[in-house]
Amino acid sequence: MDLQKTDKSMAEMELDLNQNAELWAITEKGAKLEPVSGPGFTGLVNLGNSCYMNSTLQLLMASPASPLLLKYGDKAIADSLIATAPTDAPAEDPITQLAKLANGIASGDYSVAPPTPTTTDGDEGKDGAGAAAEGPSAAAAMASEFGALLKPRMFKTLVGRGHSEFSSGRQQDAEEYLQHLLEFIGRAEHQASSSGRFTTCMGPTLDKPIASWYQHGLQSRLQCGTTHTVRYKAEPPSTVLSLAIPLTEATNKEQIEVYQETQRLKRAKIEEKEGDGKAKEAKEAKEAEDEGEGEA
Repeated sequence: MDLQKTDKSMAEMELDLNQNAELWAITEKGAKLEPVSGPGFTGLVNLGNSCYMNSTLQLLMASPASPLLLKYGDKAIADSLIATAPTDAPAEDPITQLAKLANGIASGDYSVAPPTPTTTDGDEGKDGAGAAAEGPSAAAAMASEFGALLKPRMFKTLVGRGHSEFSSGRQQDAEEYLQHLLEFIGRAEHQASSSGRFTTCMGPTLDKPIASWYQHGLQSRLQCGTTHTVRYKAEPPSTVLSLAIPLTEATNKEQIEVYQETQRLKRAKIEEKEGDGKAKEAKEAKEAEDEGEGEA
């Protein structure tokens, strides 16, 4: 029997939707961006739907005063943590992988500027720009393509291990990953602190749970309208502060409306195709049932 594919699967349609998403409203469309490199300018390669992890890590390490960079990004501390890693399975040690990642982002050792095009006599391109330098290194070639050389594949695997979502290759929510990541680091730090590893590698100022650096406290104030009695209630410490911003206050409201309408039409098209496919399957099933009754 010859099988002929007629419709796209849901996974394929979702892929088309993601690839054709109009992200120009929140990106620098049409802008000429100059590549940067060096300490503090190390990006992360997308490992396939890993943008939620990359954006979370970049958020936590964006500032030179970031607690993660202060605690793990310093070269001396990172080298000491790596040197005291378990000898049987250093790749399975969260503290070692975190130190390698933080130091790699902070140092700039893995951030390489793309090769600068050069010209030679009688060898110019059609636009006069000339050919690139002969034989660029593999590092420079990758930097030209990705803008970074850091691939946190081992870190991603270690943090996501045992988690039904973060161990998969699907898209995830960055806020949920932030909460999971801080809990993951907290468990690893508790074990390292209990064994005295932090006391050896860093001073007492930094020997505190990393999650506590990113937590904030809220206090609720309730006042009785009759007696004017006031009561204060302290909320549990939290990492994320949600701020509701109404779309009516957006400065690019027209672009947002165009973007939302475009996405609505694309979703409607996908739903229409899915409905047609189900209707076709139901029709074929009905015809097969009628044929079976006729033969009987």
